[in-house]
Amino acid sequence: MKSVKLSDGLHEFHRTENIQVMAIDPSSTACGFAMFKRDGALSCFGVVKGSKSTQAIWRAVSMAETLALIESTASPETVVIELPDYHVARRLQQKRSAAGLAIYGLAVGIVFQTLLLGRTREYGKEHGIIPVTPDWTHGDSKIRRTNRVAAEFSRYREFAEKGLDRGQDAADAIGLGLWWRGEQQRARILEGATPV
Repeated sequence: MKSVKLSDGLHEFHRTENIQVMAIDPSSTACGFAMFKRDGALSCFGVVKGSKSTQAIWRAVSMAETLALIESTASPETVVIELPDYHVARRLQQKRSAAGLAIYGLAVGIVFQTLLLGRTREYGKEHGIIPVTPDWTHGDSKIRRTNRVAAEFSRYREFAEKGLDRGQDAADAIGLGLWWRGEQQRARILEGATPV
């Protein structure tokens, strides 16, 4: 059994948990993640942070390496990661400086590339990484999405009440994982198969 130290304490990940999906909400300062088992149960979630005293690029590398360790330990079938699109860049441009936007894009790219390389080495062409645009949110505000996650998962609500998800990154990772599972179930129904 391997252990990974995160901001909220010590998580232990077991290969036997049958993790179907790991969802990741990356950013330049914190990356939320959530894992769901095959039966749809939320296995674990958390926030990976880099040291703010470290240069942005090395903070991103550190977060990416931690996420890659978590991913390789839990060995999910699929990794779903939110990547920015043109509309996100436009919204962020209004909130951040050009330098901040560039750092955000670089950090997200480092996280994506690190996970992609690791999974490609292990699984080959069938690496199982699914990039998703923010369209999955259907335009809902981050606070509305977080409130839905807190209402559905008391473990998350307790986590957030302790101040461990200030950027609501774990909430978005949970929401992304739920959305992905729902999309997979819809696809199976349309194919005539029984949803899992």
